[in-house]
Amino acid sequence: RDLHYPLRRQRQMCIRDSYNYNYNRDGSSPGRRQNNNNNRRNRNPRQQEERLLSKTMVFVSNIPYSLKDDELKKLFDEFNPKNAYVVVSRRGYPRGFGFVEFNTEEDQLKALEAKDKTEIQGESGARVIYVKIAQQPPNNESGNDNQNDDDDE
Repeated sequence: RDLHYPLRRQRQMCIRDSYNYNYNRDGSSPGRRQNNNNNRRNRNPRQQEERLLSKTMVFVSNIPYSLKDDELKKLFDEFNPKNAYVVVSRRGYPRGFGFVEFNTEEDQLKALEAKDKTEIQGESGARVIYVKIAQQPPNNESGNDNQNDDDDE
């Protein structure tokens, strides 16, 4: 094992360096890559405020991982939901939140008041769910809606 350590470490450094550097067309390296500030921490707060709230959809968080789409819809049955879905990762694992769409804005507001901070039973015990009005997705100015996002990891 000691023989392979320097080679493995050297390979890791080469891979890391290839990610951290931009190379010019002639193969020379101009230096470290600049951060493009596209991550969530560096977003302008005004960009988040510009999002509009949905008129008929709610965001439900802290739901049990064992909860399925039909069970989520059944939780909101008294408020006439149109459809409900639990968000899953690309590998198919539940993410612990979901969305419920209602037919009218009145149903949405009634469900929001009645179900926010209520306890539901999951496999691992009781959990408090949180319900908020969902935000509409931002308008994609480039016209690319990322519809080919079905790649497996």
